[in-house]
Amino acid sequence: MKYLCLFILLWLSLLGCQKEEITIGTNVQETFILENKGASMNVNVFGNTGSKVFIIIVHGGPGGGSLGYRTSRSIKTMESDYAMVYWDQRLAGASQGGANGNTLTLENYVEDLDKLITVLKYRYGNDLKIFLYGHSWGGFLAPAYLAHQNNQNKIQGWIQASGAADFDSLSVWARKNLLEKANEELAAARNTKFWEEVKEFCEKNTGKLTTTQLFELNRYGHNSEEYIDEIETIISWSDILNNRNRNVPITANLITLLNPANPKFLGRLFDDLPTIDYTQIKTPLLVLHGQFDFVCPKQLGEYVYEKSAAPSKKIVLLPRSGHSPFLSKDSKLYWDEFKNFIDTHL
Repeated sequence: MKYLCLFILLWLSLLGCQKEEITIGTNVQETFILENKGASMNVNVFGNTGSKVFIIIVHGGPGGGSLGYRTSRSIKTMESDYAMVYWDQRLAGASQGGANGNTLTLENYVEDLDKLITVLKYRYGNDLKIFLYGHSWGGFLAPAYLAHQNNQNKIQGWIQASGAADFDSLSVWARKNLLEKANEELAAARNTKFWEEVKEFCEKNTGKLTTTQLFELNRYGHNSEEYIDEIETIISWSDILNNRNRNVPITANLITLLNPANPKFLGRLFDDLPTIDYTQIKTPLLVLHGQFDFVCPKQLGEYVYEKSAAPSKKIVLLPRSGHSPFLSKDSKLYWDEFKNFIDTHL
């Protein structure tokens, strides 16, 4: 009996030491877990890992999720030529673990991203060409990573899409743009009830906003897209859900999205107003920004473009888009510009 128990323990230990199978191919679908400081972060890799070109989605939130960026258009345009890395940040998407409000710090997010890059190179090869694709909150985290130490030397290029690039000026421009749009819509007598509410809020709340007021401004920015005729959304959330990883239940995403620790962390960022010195970032840059983005106003994209020290940079304002151009009629232009940028900087 003693020898049988020893045999079973040895057999189990050998199973535990088996090397994980990693696929190099043109149509790969793999999932692994990234562990760091109490967080177990879900990472999905889709597409052509044999290309050695990896694009890391640095999603919005905090508390959002990465698979919402995987649409039929992005699959068709990107995944046949490159590997797309859908990384759920700590306390976001399908990530789990003991991460809580105490671990939600900008330093930890930057360290998480750096460890993800290390793991990708360990799994798929040190010769990877890595691009960062930051959207919304991810458009602050991605440049924060690049500005830290020598991290930009690890990155081939950077796509800044509707990014929250500068917290100090975000609310200023959002209020200004919303108020101008409200006056324009009221003059045309369109959706007057909504725009009167927006106008009243913007005129009443001036100066430095409280956390509650900031979230109210953010809500108006998102809701305004329902009342702006110029925005043409064509990709539905059902399209996104159809293309998500079936192994990740929707409930997992909802639990992290609704966790109160995420808005508290965002509130702390607005209170502290951390800044990034974009003049020190020389990574090739593509800025994609919706013309009618009132969540992260277009001036933030223009600010990054002007301040960036990149020798190669381009900015594209998308004329029929709000905060998520990849869901609009501009989605073809969006992904075509994205792909052209990648190919130019290989």
